[in-house]
Amino acid sequence: MGGDGAHDGGGDGAPRVSPLPTIRRKLAWLVAACLLPGMLAAPLLLDHLYRSGRAQLEQQAIQTVRALVRGLDRDLASAQAAVQVLATSPHLQADDLAAFHAQAGEVLRTFPERNFVLTDATAQERVNLRQPFGAPLPRRGNPDQVRRVFESGQPVVSDLYRGGLLGLPVVAIDTPVRRGGAVVYSLATVLRSDHLGRILADQRLPPGWIAAIFDSTGTIVARTHEPERFVGLKGTPILIERMRHAGEGLSENNTVEGIPVFGAFTHSSVANWSVAIGIPKEILFADLRRSLALVGLAVLAVLATGFGLAWMLGGQIARSVRALTAPALALGSGDAVPIPSLHVREADEVATALGIAAGLLLRRTAERDQARQEETATQRLLQDVIDASTSIIYAFDRDGRCLLVNAACRTLFARPVHDILGKDRQDFLPAEVAAIHRANDLAVFASGRPMTLEEGNPEPDGLHTYLSIKFPIRDGHGVLYGVGGISTDITGRKAAEAELERHRHHLEALVAERTQALADALAEVQRSEERYRTLFTRSKVPMLLIDPADGAIVDANLAAGAYYGHAVDTLRSMRISDINTLSRDAVAAEMERARTEGLNHFLFRHRLAGGDIRDVEVHSGPVEMEGRTLLYSIVHDVTGRRLADEAIHRLNRQLQDILAAASEVAIIATDCDGLITLFNRGAQRMLGYDERQVVGRQTPALFHATEEVESRGRELSAEFGCPVDGFRVFAEKAERDGHELREWTYVRKDGSRLTVSLAVTPVRASDGRITGYLGVAQDITARRSLEEELRRSNADLEQFAYVASHDLRQPLRMVSSYLALIERRLAGTLDAECREFLGFARDGAIRMDRLILDLLEYSRVGRHGAMTEAVTLAEIADDACRSLAMAIDEAAATVDIATAPAVVAGNRAELVRLFQNLIANAVKYRHPERTPLVAIEWQRRSGEWRVAVKDNGIGIAPEYFAEVFKIFRRLHTSTEYEGSGIGLAVCQRIVENHGGRIWVESEPGVGSTFRFTLPTTPRVIG
Repeated sequence: MGGDGAHDGGGDGAPRVSPLPTIRRKLAWLVAACLLPGMLAAPLLLDHLYRSGRAQLEQQAIQTVRALVRGLDRDLASAQAAVQVLATSPHLQADDLAAFHAQAGEVLRTFPERNFVLTDATAQERVNLRQPFGAPLPRRGNPDQVRRVFESGQPVVSDLYRGGLLGLPVVAIDTPVRRGGAVVYSLATVLRSDHLGRILADQRLPPGWIAAIFDSTGTIVARTHEPERFVGLKGTPILIERMRHAGEGLSENNTVEGIPVFGAFTHSSVANWSVAIGIPKEILFADLRRSLALVGLAVLAVLATGFGLAWMLGGQIARSVRALTAPALALGSGDAVPIPSLHVREADEVATALGIAAGLLLRRTAERDQARQEETATQRLLQDVIDASTSIIYAFDRDGRCLLVNAACRTLFARPVHDILGKDRQDFLPAEVAAIHRANDLAVFASGRPMTLEEGNPEPDGLHTYLSIKFPIRDGHGVLYGVGGISTDITGRKAAEAELERHRHHLEALVAERTQALADALAEVQRSEERYRTLFTRSKVPMLLIDPADGAIVDANLAAGAYYGHAVDTLRSMRISDINTLSRDAVAAEMERARTEGLNHFLFRHRLAGGDIRDVEVHSGPVEMEGRTLLYSIVHDVTGRRLADEAIHRLNRQLQDILAAASEVAIIATDCDGLITLFNRGAQRMLGYDERQVVGRQTPALFHATEEVESRGRELSAEFGCPVDGFRVFAEKAERDGHELREWTYVRKDGSRLTVSLAVTPVRASDGRITGYLGVAQDITARRSLEEELRRSNADLEQFAYVASHDLRQPLRMVSSYLALIERRLAGTLDAECREFLGFARDGAIRMDRLILDLLEYSRVGRHGAMTEAVTLAEIADDACRSLAMAIDEAAATVDIATAPAVVAGNRAELVRLFQNLIANAVKYRHPERTPLVAIEWQRRSGEWRVAVKDNGIGIAPEYFAEVFKIFRRLHTSTEYEGSGIGLAVCQRIVENHGGRIWVESEPGVGSTFRFTLPTTPRVIG
């Protein structure tokens, strides 16, 4: 095992020397090759290291000063954005300075190191957040800056000055506050010098380095070294002169305290300020000399020892590497791996690893095969279980992609499983239905709890209703990643419930009608005994005259003969027991009881001539005829009514069961005086009262908040001009309007409160009389909380979008400015292609700035809800046309505006913007072969104004009717038609914010009509 050669056994057994060089020789040659050039290049290397070290320090200085400027610019831009947002405060527009002081105080909590100062045109401070509102305030310490803001109407960043209140060195960023186009105030955010100094300190400069911020006059605004001594003083003349003539560069000079430094400086892009750093030359050269000495010594030491070690270690490495050949071959063939004795730890570790790898490969191959078999069996079992269900079973991930479906779901959509998994619902459902299902999934994601709800699904035979149970799906770590669902078709059940309700109302009407008819007939009989004979003979109702002594039928009218199927003379020869199914004794007993107890109403069963048995209602009464007392009997066939009564009873029992089972809503019925007649299980669960405690005993006032009922009574009294109190507070509005839906506060039996949505409807009889009232209440406490949270979230998002969009415009202005600077400086050296590229970049920045402005406009819609007024549509349309006069003239377009008077209540500025966008679109998308014609019409329908803006332009295909109202959705490229695709989205938001709706009707090549509605009654906008 010695020597440095590599031997191989030949065919004759004699060792053969390999023609390749050994590792030992390679290492020796490598060290020799490194040694000679290193000795020759050492002087050049040291010189290069010196120069590159200095260049690196210069570059580091430039990068550091740029980082300081970026930090300064971010802070100034953030302060400027904050003050610009505050300048648009509605409190300033209303000149409510106390409210503005409170609003700015909330902002100041986010930026405690700043201050906000509101100044009028005389430089007198009107609001200073460092003083309570109303406290005496001084004049601004820099009145010239206030004057510049009022004269220019533009934001201004000041130089360093002494604050008027604290007397400390500060800077201010002023922005104008406008009202009606005129500047009325200057709003400033004030930054102290020590705050700007912290921006420098946050960069954590190397020890000894000095950084400073200079304003436009060269005055030191902030400094890292002895700021209390030098802030407010001028910088060195050499540095000030260099910064005045160059935007960025290096300088060698002395600091204001006389320290020789090598430094760098650059200008701020936000303010006319500069930032400079200085590196003391003593530190700079000491570090370079020390680095060069260490590098030289290290090079010599490495070269001296490398050659000797290479030769000694090469032999051991070569022998160890050769010994690994056999284990590697064994691993590849799957044989047992031998572990040789080696001299190098790494080689020994490789040999050990080869042995371990062989065992691991065998074990993991077996484990992998077993796991695959188990996973396949489990998946097959799960799929078989869910496929056996007749309900629709499915699962979707967070992005709305399908994860799992069962056989019933695949059958419903008539698609194979590979055409459903991984797809969105919109791939196999109508977009509006898919959106509803997706919204329900997101509700489960948001709550993290199962939900039960009804969902619609269009099928070949019509719209089906499904009862869906949706639940969250979590992974092994509890993270929610999907929503599962089980849906059951309840279309048939819903139809049966509706049909049952229809039959119940029909039967109630029939019973009421028949009962009223019988009562009228009996009253007519009792009105006059002298008219009896005429009524008896001519009546269409069967009538009998009976002798109570023996039950003989003394007389019968023609209607009785027709009804019983006997001739009248035959009836006169019969007894009542011959047609009554009761026995003769039972009939006699009933007649005696009627005589003694004064009964006049009976229910019997009579036998007709043909043998049919009918249910009859008999009204009887005494009548004196021919000196004796007889009984007249009026017979009504009530067989149908009996059947109807039985059906009504059955329906009422089913209705009572349904109402009792409705446990999620409180259903409460009362009579006309407010006494509770129905109190279902949902009401008992919601309010804590037992049905026996309230039905027939209490009114709804028991569980209503007293102060709320009294307040509502005062409102209704003022509205209707008459006193409304007690139970009428709940019934008056419902009685006048047919129903009332209103939110109330319920007080439970235990004293706790909840908010409900209560629908009150009067219950009427067939003749229109009100017989009671029905109230259905749903607990909306949780929904109110979610709505309030959503309102706060939307407000925060709108504010964030507004501020973020302002911040986005700053870098775009910088991009445009630097592109223009590049084009101006390199104009003589750029070819046509480069100038084209610069033009593309500049146009892109301009389009992005336009998009941001459009986004700002979109975010402003609805933010001034209280600014409503009565305006006429004709005036609004005229204002829009005047603002578009140039575009209309250029297109030679004609705009016809209706003259019919139409007054709406809304935000004037937003309505003008609505008409501007629609008219501008009509002019822009004009047909190339005809003169643009725009017609604006309106008419009043069903409590709303319907407005139409018609054009004869290029038109829109039907499949894009909904797409055109989506934000940034464009149907044409920017080269064909300018625009950002936000105009119609703004229109939709304005119309919906005013309580209306908007849609389009169009035919490609013919023209388009955009229609929208505006309510005739005012509403709160926003």
